[in-house]
Amino acid sequence: MSEAPLTLSFFLKKGQIDQFGYKITLIKNTNNSSAVVGLTTYVRHFKLFESIFSKFMYVEGLLIDGGGIVQRMGIQPGDIMVIDLYKDPGDTEDLKISKEFIIEQIGGQARTDGNKVTRYPFRAVSKIGFEGLKNKVKKSFNGPADKVVAKISDDYLKAEPKLTKNFTSTFGDVKYIASSATPFDTIENISKQCISASNPKDGNFFFYETRDSLVFRSLRDIVTSGNTYPYILAVNKNRSETSLANDYFRINDFTHHESTDQRVKIQQGALKNKTVLFDFISRKVTETTFDVKKDYRDVLLMGDNLAMDDEEIGNYVDDDKRSTDEEQSLFIRCSNESYDQPQDYIGSIKSYAQAQRALMNQTVLTVTIHGNPKLKPGDTLQLEMNQSSAEYKQEKDLFLTGKFLVGSCAHSVTDADRYVTICDIFKDGYERSINDYRKDINNHFIKPRE
Repeated sequence: MSEAPLTLSFFLKKGQIDQFGYKITLIKNTNNSSAVVGLTTYVRHFKLFESIFSKFMYVEGLLIDGGGIVQRMGIQPGDIMVIDLYKDPGDTEDLKISKEFIIEQIGGQARTDGNKVTRYPFRAVSKIGFEGLKNKVKKSFNGPADKVVAKISDDYLKAEPKLTKNFTSTFGDVKYIASSATPFDTIENISKQCISASNPKDGNFFFYETRDSLVFRSLRDIVTSGNTYPYILAVNKNRSETSLANDYFRINDFTHHESTDQRVKIQQGALKNKTVLFDFISRKVTETTFDVKKDYRDVLLMGDNLAMDDEEIGNYVDDDKRSTDEEQSLFIRCSNESYDQPQDYIGSIKSYAQAQRALMNQTVLTVTIHGNPKLKPGDTLQLEMNQSSAEYKQEKDLFLTGKFLVGSCAHSVTDADRYVTICDIFKDGYERSINDYRKDINNHFIKPRE
């Protein structure tokens, strides 16, 4: 297909920290024509989403049409929109976002003041999203879970060969009958039966799409395989010792979300160090208890700074007079030690997986940073966050400093001159009552102001 002259790209703010470029191309698909036209000058702002919690990528935006291109081209659902987003035109393909999306819906025209241009809101989904929303699965499956998911991806999601399958190998076979379910619902149900082949106690699986791959991996594998990027929150944005490169990795804005509801945590076995298991065949109810002294250490997302040190853990465990409220304030993580406890059936593994997902939501931040197309779900941010009112120069916020898992990314281009990446990031950890634990455990790494 030959590209029309209108297929051009913008590159803005050359040599600056927030420089970026993008190109948006329309491929007319619904009337079997080969027409290709550029929409770069028409799509003034858009958001491109990818997440470990969303099965496919999608983009939302606004077409601002003063020349009637929508009517002339007959743009409609089913047409293809190709989006390229990058920091520098010379970047290699792995440093860019380059993705085809199928228009799922395009809104009715709305005139702006003075009736000079027409505005069309649109939503476009990736190819697997488009196939997954329209197809239904009506068959039975029997075999290794990762092979079953790969089969569904090929047959019902029409996954392209260039979309790499980044899968965790699973242990044993699964048996599943799909009855008019979407491919995504089928995969979600199958994932609940999955166990990692490399770690028989690891059953927490996610299925999602990134710009270059389909991912079906356990949470433990996701965390250990992603790239890590350092980001800093500082008051003075013009420090002389901060280079241009370091200033690029600066947090522009953040929101600290509240922890999940205590009742939800209890239901998910994340409080009081217990997981409750139900055997619906024998009607037997059993409890598995974590060992606080062994299980408090970081094994997943927490990072280097613990909310309770060895002495504090020891004092807590040995204190027989602690109140019920104090016991509920301790929030324990799944760890290697807890995974190594005896397991009798898959229900117990899934109980740990459920508790682990609850623990992901212990500390949740939304951060806004300079646009970074390299960043994708499954990566890790190493945050350095000063306390909001620090007595010491090097005093870090205990809960907001450390490693966070990137759960979701929204790459947002606004008014064609600003590109930011908005990420929801997650960290497991402890929750403790500030009134019960006033001891400063940072003395070993903070330094007084000079």
